[in-house]
Amino acid sequence: MNAGAGPPDRPAPENKHTTASLRPRWLMYGLLVLIAATLPFWSPADYHDYVLNLVMTVLLSALGGLSFNLLGGYAGQVSFGHAAFFGISSYAYALLFNEAALNPLLAMVLAAALSSVICVPLGLIRVVDVGFR
Repeated sequence: MNAGAGPPDRPAPENKHTTASLRPRWLMYGLLVLIAATLPFWSPADYHDYVLNLVMTVLLSALGGLSFNLLGGYAGQVSFGHAAFFGISSYAYALLFNEAALNPLLAMVLAAALSSVICVPLGLIRVVDVGFR
């Protein structure tokens, strides 16, 4: 071995993520999906509406947090505009579902379309203003 010839020989790092080690994780995810999918059938009748409302509120909050994580974390942009469009579509859905008594799926599609109608022109103005990088 030469002195100063470079770093000493190191063994190759072991792969910690083998198929056997990933199996419990996928089993856990599968159980969570199964529990979430069957929640309306096994939740107590007295608390049925409360449990579903709580789950939907948690999932909507998680969706907002994931969108901010995607924009601020991975893309590296600091913007709170997406929260405004999330709020616009949520408010439009609530109005269309409660006041206009539309089908929930139709109300969701129309709320997303309304948010896009507002979002796209503002986004185009911003892109023209600073240019596409």
